[in-house]
Amino acid sequence: MGRSLILLLLLLALPARAWDAGGHLIVAEIAWRGLKPEVRRELEPLPLLLDRRFNDGRAYHFVTAAVFLDDVKAAPKEYPWSRRHYINLPCGTPPRPPEGAENAWGALQAATATLRDRSRPPEERARALAHVLHIIGDIHQPLHVADRADRGGNGYLLVPIRPPKPGATSVRPFNLHAFWDSAYRLKGNPERHIELWWPPSVRNRPAAPGSVGPIATHATRLLEAHAPTPEAEPWGWIVEAHTLACRHGWPPGPPPGLTEVGRLTPEFVNTAQPLAEAQLARAGRRLAAYLNATLQP
Repeated sequence: MGRSLILLLLLLALPARAWDAGGHLIVAEIAWRGLKPEVRRELEPLPLLLDRRFNDGRAYHFVTAAVFLDDVKAAPKEYPWSRRHYINLPCGTPPRPPEGAENAWGALQAATATLRDRSRPPEERARALAHVLHIIGDIHQPLHVADRADRGGNGYLLVPIRPPKPGATSVRPFNLHAFWDSAYRLKGNPERHIELWWPPSVRNRPAAPGSVGPIATHATRLLEAHAPTPEAEPWGWIVEAHTLACRHGWPPGPPPGLTEVGRLTPEFVNTAQPLAEAQLARAGRRLAAYLNATLQP
């Protein structure tokens, strides 16, 4: 069995992810700045109720709660939410809302209803808030709402952008979906694509919304660089991201075969980077507006 095929088999066993932690933290930081004071006061205590085992034992706050749905993938039996991050809407056909709650669209509607209902137990509303924070970020990642028979790019294997760490015994497979998760902070280079900055790890996430550090810095930069866009409604955001993905999400030409590994050109990487940045800025602004509307008196 060839090395590329082995990597692909490993890849298919890995769960799909969304924006990396840095992306979700930026979205939530932008949203926090746009919340009405009364909405901030209502939401601020809820993340304290989330299971803190996955946050290095520390309590979550509004910004770090946006990563909770990825954190709990370490406990799939307790938190079987893996299908709530995406909707595989095929390119080439008009996107239609899927049925059920085990997809991003259905899960967002269910979580919004729980969050809006102030008679529900606070612990339920806390998990609902974590869903809303995360899913609105997810549906702005283009390959979370589009598919070309490759699981939203998860089956499109690529040469890893990051080399293996010294002493590593294996290379984590890299794919087109994973590229878009971090495209907002990558720069194309003819020899090796470059990480522009590293997002915080679990141990050094922001201590509170607005804390001095890379998340607040990049949130400010994105707000300054990308003008507001029409708010619309969540399904409209999904259709917008789906259109973006089907136009710009995949490199031109045929995809690599099952025993091949593709390589992104610098031009593709450098076109994707500002598109991904703009999606983060949109997601943050829209998340704030969505929560303000959801929790209005």
